[in-house]
This record gives sequence, structure tokens and C-alpha cells, in this order.
Amino acid sequence: MSKYKDKRLLMLGDGVSSCEIIQIAKKLGAYTIATDYLENSAIKKVADKSYMISTADIEQLVEMAKKERIDGILTGASEFNIDKAITLSEKLNLPFYTTREQWDITSNKYKFKEMCRKFDIPVVEEYHISEEFNQDDLMKIEYPVIIKPVDAYAGRGISVCNNENELREGYKKAITFSSSKKVILERYLTGDEVVIYYTLQDGYISLSAMCDRYTLKQEGVAPLPSAYIFPSKYLPSYQAYDDYNVRKMFKSLGMKNGFLFIQAFIDKGRVCFYEMGFRIAGAQGHKIISAVNGVNALVMLVRFSLSGKMEGWDLRKYDNPNFKKWACKLTPIVKSGKISRIEGLDEIANYPEVTEIVPINNVGDTITEIGTLKQMLIRIFMVADTKEELAASINRIQSTLKVYDENGSMMLLDGFDTNNIMK
Repeated sequence: MSKYKDKRLLMLGDGVSSCEIIQIAKKLGAYTIATDYLENSAIKKVADKSYMISTADIEQLVEMAKKERIDGILTGASEFNIDKAITLSEKLNLPFYTTREQWDITSNKYKFKEMCRKFDIPVVEEYHISEEFNQDDLMKIEYPVIIKPVDAYAGRGISVCNNENELREGYKKAITFSSSKKVILERYLTGDEVVIYYTLQDGYISLSAMCDRYTLKQEGVAPLPSAYIFPSKYLPSYQAYDDYNVRKMFKSLGMKNGFLFIQAFIDKGRVCFYEMGFRIAGAQGHKIISAVNGVNALVMLVRFSLSGKMEGWDLRKYDNPNFKKWACKLTPIVKSGKISRIEGLDEIANYPEVTEIVPINNVGDTITEIGTLKQMLIRIFMVADTKEELAASINRIQSTLKVYDENGSMMLLDGFDTNNIMK
């Protein structure tokens, strides 16, 4: 009999990975309860029981959790809901993978970069700016720059600015998306990008993967990711120069369990960090790690929530960023409009390299938020034995997939150039 049988997991809010978490918990034998303020949210359709309680209503959540004899609390990639889950876990004395102190530092772009500097880890250069737009501050800025909320995610509130007028408009936009009403202004780098993934187990901090992040650029907004290629061509350099200091930095915060990702540019051959997430990423890089090495961090997080232990795999034995295969998470991006028809998905799902397809937008959905992750159509995960096979599979997918708006016009923007894999 499973040790998780009859354990009771509370899921806070709908979002990326939320339904998957519930399905994992049920497979382990746990009883699942979902709550948010939405009447027909996806989590309520898969959970054993649900409530119409907002995740912002801590008092009601505490009362409900006590009545339901909750054993663990978890949420998906939403930083808002993670913040609430920490508070609720503290009030109920239940396990949660991150403490308030750790979360306040790792979820804040400015505080995270300050911590990196203490451990000699390169970060993207930033400029000071305030609502007064002090002339001395403006004189120090070299354009282009990128301005974003210090505490938002999913690409919201971000602007690329080429002059002072654009900066003033970008500031207004960023402030509206910041819960703390603070922004961060950085030098806009356009070089290669990488994402680094770590899994933590009982104090052991394991480098799980590193990928090259390729983006599609659009005028005036932050570039959107079109493909993640594993392993990164910069992995050997990162392991030689930065991995030790990064693990040392996280140990200094007392981080013992969980999953995290770090986003960085490559500047003069070295990583240059700009933000991180102490959570399952919306990009779902854990799916690639699971497909290649068999280690599923999301399953481990569910087990931790129910037992207080990151169980399932011994990371020292199974976790290895030096992949023996090539992998990709492909995210086709669509322009604004209403999706009326999608063709080719059934065929693509049967390609041998494709391990999973996760829908983001569907027929009938209208795309309006340009420059945010809501422009992504689907996530396609694939694994191949060689980079040549991976490139061929990506090309085949991109030639097969078709998306049309109500006028019969193509909605897909430029696809990923597979020549990048061969460099």
C-alpha cells in the first residue's frame, strides 16, 4: 500500500502544471482538493473535491484546510499562489519546500542579483530609475534598455526602450504589473541566452540541466522563447566557472528541497544572470529532464508536500546535466487574432521524437497580449539520439503545423531556425 494513500493534498489555484500535480497526487493514492475563485477552472474538473475560495483569502483557506484535515499544500507555476501557499503552510505547520525568507529573495529580481554579486556571480548591469526621472539618472543610461516589474513573471509588464520617451511609457507599464510598485531597469542584451535547472534534495543541490534559449523578437516588447535546446553548448564552461559558486549561494540561504531555474545571457563567454524562479517553471523544463534522465522533479515536489521528503529518485545517482541525448521544447508563437483552425497536431503527436504536447491556446481563443507568454500556441517536447535527428524533427513539425484566424490568414510567426543547433 502506498504511504501516500489517504493523504490529503490542497491545490491552490489553476495554472501551468496545476492539473498535472493533482493527477500525480491521485496516482500516488492521495485525496485531492482544489480551490480558486473560478467556477469552471480546470483543476476543479480533475480534483476529488473543490471549493470556491479565492487563494487570496487566507482566513477562509485556514478554516477549510483544518476542516478537511489537509496534509500538504501545493500550487503550480503561479508566483502569487506560491506566496499564499507559504503563508498558509506556516499557519498550518505543514511542509512547503521554500521558506518566506528564501522566497522573498529568489522571487525578487533586484534582491536575487544582489545575492549573486556577493558570490561573484556575473549579473546583467542595471540602472537606477524612479518616477521622478532624475536627470542625473537619465544621463547614465545607455540605450537600448529593458524595463520590467521587479516581482512579476510570464513576460508581463516588460518593455524594450530605445529612448527616454519609450522609457517613460515602459515605466508606467511596468509599475502597473508590480505588486510592490517597483521596477528594474537593465542593459538590454541581445546575445545568446541559457536556462539552468537545479533540483534540491535534503540539502543536496544538483545541477539537473542547462539549455540554450532561442527567442523570437517583436518590436517594442521582450523577445518570446521559441525553442529550448538541451544540452547547452555553454554547459562545460558553466560547470567549470560558475556552478560551484551558485550552489554555494543557495546553500547560504538554507535551501534544502525543491526545484529552480535561472535565466541568463552569455556575455564575454560567461553566464550573466538576470532572474530566477524557485518553482516549477512555466516552460516546464522538468519534462525534458524526466524524458532524458527519468527524474521527475514535479513528482518529487508532490511527495514532499505530502510527506516532507523529496522522494522518488536519489539525485546523486540519477541526476546528470550531461545528457546522452538531444532534446527540445518547441513553442510555436502566434500573432494577435482569434484562432479558428489548427492543423497537423494529430500527425505531429505521432512523430517518434515527440514525447508530449501541452496545449496553451486552442481553437476559439483570442490572442491580444502581445509580448507575453500568452502568444505561445503549444509546448512540444521532443528527444532524439543526435542533434541532426532533432533538427530534422523540428523542421518537420514546423512545416506540418498550420494555424489560421477567422479570415483564413496564417497566424504562426517565424519558426525556430534549426541551423542554430548545428553551430
